[in-house]
Amino acid sequence: MQNTAYQAVFKATDKAGLASSTTVAITVRAANTNSNTAPNLTVPLTQQNVTVGQNLTFEIKASDAEGDDVQITAQSLPTGASLSPAVQDLASGEWISTFNWKPDSIPASNPLSLTFTAADLPTDASAALSSSKTLKILVNANSSTVSIAALNFSKAQWDSRKNRLEVSGLIKPLKGKRLPKILTVNLIDTDTGEVLAAAIKVNKKGLWKFTSAKGLSSQPCQVTANAGGLTATIPVDRSCTTEDEDSDDDDHEDEHGHDDSARNQHDDNRKSHKKHDD
Repeated sequence: MQNTAYQAVFKATDKAGLASSTTVAITVRAANTNSNTAPNLTVPLTQQNVTVGQNLTFEIKASDAEGDDVQITAQSLPTGASLSPAVQDLASGEWISTFNWKPDSIPASNPLSLTFTAADLPTDASAALSSSKTLKILVNANSSTVSIAALNFSKAQWDSRKNRLEVSGLIKPLKGKRLPKILTVNLIDTDTGEVLAAAIKVNKKGLWKFTSAKGLSSQPCQVTANAGGLTATIPVDRSCTTEDEDSDDDDHEDEHGHDDSARNQHDDNRKSHKKHDD
């Protein structure tokens, strides 16, 4: 025997014929059963987009096969965001929470990855179970908050010899204006949302550069930069070496005497100066 859900409608009518009613959900549980299944959680199917200064609202829904009460929570909500307590819709039996957020700036990790969880609250001896799903939210710049004209990448390269990421770019100011005195770039892994670098400094010419520490655990396939209200994304080049790497190796060899070209050039210069003196 399975649990069965019913709806009972209670109605009250006064002498004047005026009436009001309410509906109550009733679940009849099968006798002597301790089995339980996790709630079915539903989140929006596609990435949610919102503009800075505008409001984003959507519903998170959950249902439970055993008719247990359900609690819906979210992990690491962004500043200013809220998730209302789950309330059961008597007609469908679903538990519904409403997410609400009005971002005032583009977050360092953009798009955000939010994890929602639905957990049941069994009234019998069954163990509580839960299910989780992740949803991405992309925050777009508001044209009124943009302080720069363009955010461009010059390079995004993975150096497999040193196991590190090298990224650089250029920021252009609005026509007839200078770049803000304080301007930084946030760099994230586009696929995972992991912040690779926060507040990369931008020089007066708009140039910025980032080199990760050696032995970076992950190898991003593409990276996203945020600065001054603008966002740009670029695939990561999987070259084995970089020119900087080769240059570093050459310098290293010179310092240890593996390459005599520098020493020979020095000797030639000394001979030339001596001949000139004579």
